[in-house]
Amino acid sequence: MLLGHEKVSFLHLPTPLEYLPGVSQDLGVEFYIKRDDLTNLGVGGNKLRKLEYLLKDAQDQGCTMLLTLGGAQTNHGRLTAAVAAKYGLKCAIVMIDEYPGEVSANILLDRIMGCDLIMKADDGTDEHEQFDKLCAQVIAEYEAKGEKVYYIPMGGSRKGKLRKWLNVLITFLVSGLWHGANWSYVLWGGLNGVMQVIGEWKNLLLAKGKGFLTQKGWKEPESARSFSARLLKTLITFCLICITWVFFRAESAQQGFQILRQMFLRWNPWILFDDTLISIGLGQTDLFWLLASIGVLFCVDLLHEKGCHLRDSLLRQQFWFRLLIYMLGIFSILLLGVYGPNMDASAFIYFQF
Repeated sequence: MLLGHEKVSFLHLPTPLEYLPGVSQDLGVEFYIKRDDLTNLGVGGNKLRKLEYLLKDAQDQGCTMLLTLGGAQTNHGRLTAAVAAKYGLKCAIVMIDEYPGEVSANILLDRIMGCDLIMKADDGTDEHEQFDKLCAQVIAEYEAKGEKVYYIPMGGSRKGKLRKWLNVLITFLVSGLWHGANWSYVLWGGLNGVMQVIGEWKNLLLAKGKGFLTQKGWKEPESARSFSARLLKTLITFCLICITWVFFRAESAQQGFQILRQMFLRWNPWILFDDTLISIGLGQTDLFWLLASIGVLFCVDLLHEKGCHLRDSLLRQQFWFRLLIYMLGIFSILLLGVYGPNMDASAFIYFQF
């Protein structure tokens, strides 16, 4: 299928649909999995499908190098490196991430396939701006050496901002439908997509505005990057995401709108302290563990932002201590998790298909 564009057909298609009898029995449905992990390059993955089109475009333009971006262990980057190696092109991956501490997993595979890796630690500013600046710098350096670079942005879209935003909306709408055959899931996906587009549009306007004001001598105040500014952004994002999750958890789109209407028209914060939550099944013990879990997640995230990585710290400890932490984690899941005598596998969220 060409979808109106030429491509280099290097995949062994179609990949098989594999029946999962155990999952099907648990869920009470006929459950299959599409095995795109069996595609034949770079350990496989469905991102190879778009690379067939991107490779053809790069070849038609006479490019000598593929350049893409992502995190330290990007799967898309690994597959791009595999395609470049197979077809005699150079490759580079630009990464905004912390060095994982060792050359392993995708980083190791990237280097085996001859890919250059350019890694920069996140400086706390807008990630898109960091990528744009670093990619422009790296592309200029390679072109100065005589390479013709074919740039593959996140998602592989090279058709401009409007097409990218349309693709984002379509992707989130489909992801909503993928979670369940209900309009509430479609609304959840659509709202997330709209927020993504508005966020990128806002960042684009802010970047242009800052550039214009900087030329006029304006300097961004230090408070714009302070903890309070980042905390405000986090709180706004959290509230917006919570609104979308109303539809994700609602039994129908109509119920989701009713909940939102009551949230804004019948404001009553005292339900957190009276017996209302207990009457709907959330007891004081449940509320305690919920708040405690949120506290743990917040502390872990704060430590990570400060550069303290718990996994790396744990790996430096003696074996008996690591084993103790692992066992505590396992017992916490068994004691506090949702799996147990009352677990109903048929209530799995995707059962509505």
